[in-house]
Amino acid sequence: MPDLAVHVCAGLLGSKLIRDPAGRAVFVAGNCLPDLAQKTMDLGFVSPGAFSEATHTPFGILFLAYAASMLFEEGWRRRACRLLALGSLLHLLMDS
Repeated sequence: MPDLAVHVCAGLLGSKLIRDPAGRAVFVAGNCLPDLAQKTMDLGFVSPGAFSEATHTPFGILFLAYAASMLFEEGWRRRACRLLALGSLLHLLMDS
């Protein structure tokens, strides 16, 4: 399973298909999102395995992408959600 540095490099390569620099950054962040969410949940819960495994499922990715897109301004949320989800799906493909 690749580590976070490999996910960042793959996200940078995959983001070459996106034209604007802000979209590229969001895609790369999406590629790291499942691991970052899992590590955060592992630190915060008493039984980490039961909760943090959901971050590496398709439903978990959609939930994380939607939740993280709420941090963006209203005009950018839909695009941010899509880019975060696509980056996270690349993360799943790399992990499998």
